[in-house]
Amino acid sequence: MEPLIYVYRDEDGRKFVESVRNACIMALYFIGSTKTSTIPDISVAGASPELTLYTPAVDVEYLVYGKPISTKYIPVTPEGIPTPALITRATLKIAKIPFLIVDAGSYIKPKIPHITLPSGIIGNRIDTGKALPYTTAKNLYEEARTLARKISHVADVFVLGESIPGGTTTALGILVALGYNAWGMVSSAGPRNPHDLKRQIVENGLDKSGELPTNDPFRAVSCLGDPVHVSIAGFLAGALEKGSKVILAGGTQMA
Repeated sequence: MEPLIYVYRDEDGRKFVESVRNACIMALYFIGSTKTSTIPDISVAGASPELTLYTPAVDVEYLVYGKPISTKYIPVTPEGIPTPALITRATLKIAKIPFLIVDAGSYIKPKIPHITLPSGIIGNRIDTGKALPYTTAKNLYEEARTLARKISHVADVFVLGESIPGGTTTALGILVALGYNAWGMVSSAGPRNPHDLKRQIVENGLDKSGELPTNDPFRAVSCLGDPVHVSIAGFLAGALEKGSKVILAGGTQMA
């Protein structure tokens, strides 16, 4: 085996990598939609704001079949840059990692075999302050937690990824809703991160919710979140409860 190149040279990180070097690995990709992605200039995960709603389903169709099924073309940015799913698919094939798709609320359903969380729902624009019903946020967490418990025996390590356009903006919303000073600290899929626009959207949601900040993570998600974040949190909790190791394969969405 070729020696690993450590980009983040933290000793704990090294130890973790060594502990999973020969482990049985499974990847799970959570998909979902938030209407936040349709706000102009907030997301480049689609050729237009409206097309961002199709990206999650088409991303995972490409992962499975190597081509889109629901649309003619794979998702691209407004500049024509293709989806990072190309890199994901290549990685999975080279490393021979099995994977599952979990739908937490995709705008269109992917035309592939996948797991659907019963409470899956499309998230509203977070500038309304009403992203998801509170009970739905809790149910998604528990459903994903149950899923993790039921499949924990099939792998030593779970790699969790996601596809939800607008997800860095909802990530900012959740962090701020929980009281963190996260302004200007979230990532972006594009080279020009629209921090000012993200702040405006989150501040509008804060003003309209009238319930924030809060120590209740489900309240934070219901006001300024989306279906994917809370579902991944639930799966993570369930997997750790069963002694599995988890790698969060993403950017700010995984913070």
